[in-house]
Amino acid sequence: MSEFDDIEDQEERQREADRLRALRTEKLRDAYCWLMADKRGRLLMWSWLEMCRVFALSFSESAGEMAFREGNRNVGLTLMNGVLDACPEQWAVMSSEFRNGGEVPA
Repeated sequence: MSEFDDIEDQEERQREADRLRALRTEKLRDAYCWLMADKRGRLLMWSWLEMCRVFALSFSESAGEMAFREGNRNVGLTLMNGVLDACPEQWAVMSSEFRNGGEVPA
């Protein structure tokens, strides 16, 4: 096996890894759209964002507490970005439903 064969193998592995990563990203986008298509799914997402304190300040006089809050907020921002990337129109629907403690679906 020559050095060029090794490089070609590495490039092929990289292409396959890229293909699998793109496939996973597409599946995640589909999952976000599936969740957000139903009012109950939007309720779940909104409650997760509230639990992660996405809409609140992270400040605390305790550095440890503030770091903990920022970690939670980072998870929430990741969820929020997933929604905004996959189905931004559902973000607007969810916001109007729950922004002011909106109605909970039956």
